[in-house]
Amino acid sequence: MTKRMGFLGIFISIILLTGCLYNETNKQEEYTDVNEGVMEQKIYYVTEDGTGLVSDYIELDSNLHDETLVREILDNVFHNNSINRENNSVFESIEVLDIDSQLSNKRNNSKRVNINLSEEYFDLDNDNISFRASIVYSLVELDNVNSVFFLVEGSDLSDAPLNKSSFNISVDGEIPSKDERFNLYFIDNETMKLRLYEKQAKYDADELKENFVLQLLREGPTDESGYAGTLSEEEEITIDSVKDGIAFVEVGSDFFVVESKEKEELKAYSVVNTLTELSNINKVQFTQDGMNVSVAGYENPLSSNLDIVTKEEED
Repeated sequence: MTKRMGFLGIFISIILLTGCLYNETNKQEEYTDVNEGVMEQKIYYVTEDGTGLVSDYIELDSNLHDETLVREILDNVFHNNSINRENNSVFESIEVLDIDSQLSNKRNNSKRVNINLSEEYFDLDNDNISFRASIVYSLVELDNVNSVFFLVEGSDLSDAPLNKSSFNISVDGEIPSKDERFNLYFIDNETMKLRLYEKQAKYDADELKENFVLQLLREGPTDESGYAGTLSEEEEITIDSVKDGIAFVEVGSDFFVVESKEKEELKAYSVVNTLTELSNINKVQFTQDGMNVSVAGYENPLSSNLDIVTKEEED
């Protein structure tokens, strides 16, 4: 009996000792977490020339949540942008009016942050894309964020939220490339109308997608498939700018040297239909020496014209 009591006492002592060690370990872990309380966060800001992004790391309180954490990141991004760009006064003048997110709400699966900026955002001019990219790249580094939706003074700035794939921009000096399928319009040799031609192609982040598409039109169809090109490889044609969904396309005098009005129409709408396949372009305004010009008797700007496109049932 005495031996049994002895073994029982030893067994209970071991259990109690183990429990004490477990509690001490947990306390030590909690103490360490509380005392560390700091996390490294990767952020991005605009390069000095405004054409790309540079990454850096900042330290943040690991106990921050949702809007407070987002605002801390934005403050750092804005600060780095303002000291790194020549027009820092513009960066400094932009305010974050409101941040709307429900990142800690498990019922919210969108992982989207809505950011409402002040009207000074419109003073950025050519810096606006890289500025938004610096915000998006920085915020999607958070595990519970995958997109950012921008507003200015409460009005939507775009139709959809943005993520990293929304931008073609160099990061830390590296120029990424994108592999996309483009919808081009060439002449169908049988119907002598335009016909949709799909092409997979890669382009660099420092290229304007609109001008890259024009280059694809210059190259023409790359296989023997009954298509004829509409632009020569030496054709003088470039995107001057895109404003309010209208692409201003500067053309040379040789653009109008064609056999007939019908050929001029096909040539023009080859460009128009192709460019309006891009999400940021709805119409095309042709210009020459900076002045608006009419093409094939049509008033500019021109919208997509599917009446002169061969449909599948016509094959």
